[in-house]
Amino acid sequence: MTTPRLLSLVLGLLVTAHLSLLGFFQISDPDTWWHLKQGELYLTTWSLPADDPFAFTTAGREWVKFSWVADILFYLTFLAAGAPGLVLLRLLLLFLIALVLYRVLRGCDLHPLASVLLVFVASLALRFRLFVRPETLSFLLLLTTMAILLRLQDRPARGVYALLPVQVAWVNVHASFVFGFGLPGLVLLANLLPGAGFAPGWG
Repeated sequence: MTTPRLLSLVLGLLVTAHLSLLGFFQISDPDTWWHLKQGELYLTTWSLPADDPFAFTTAGREWVKFSWVADILFYLTFLAAGAPGLVLLRLLLLFLIALVLYRVLRGCDLHPLASVLLVFVASLALRFRLFVRPETLSFLLLLTTMAILLRLQDRPARGVYALLPVQVAWVNVHASFVFGFGLPGLVLLANLLPGAGFAPGWG
């Protein structure tokens, strides 16, 4: 085995071990159980209530349910595998986030080793927000949007349609979906400025 391939293998194993240790801890965030209760409510009533029945301080106020899809996903996972299933789901999301981030960094022509190191640093920062909550899904959707936008430099005509299912999912997962409109807006603005532009055909 050549030295570069051996180094890549060792780095891959180290990153895998690091992410596994980072994401494998018991659920301690109280909001997780609130989201589980919401998911249970949606599935048992087959409806999205107009107000939050679990909060007396907001009684009678309209309740915008940005995260209903995420809540149902968490509740179904809990039904199938209990709390350990939620831990494994969080671990899966962490690996997907790391993978997509690596692809984004490589799409920016960053060296593979530098990309791995940045993924390592980013994972340490994410550790403080690594909860079984809709925002963890939103991190993945944000990076997926960035990855799609980077590919528009090569396939601007077809690639843009990949944003649609991502945005549809994001709107029903977390209120941060507004970034899904903002990022393409920045790409469009870049193409309107003088110069070659970011994605040919947009400007």
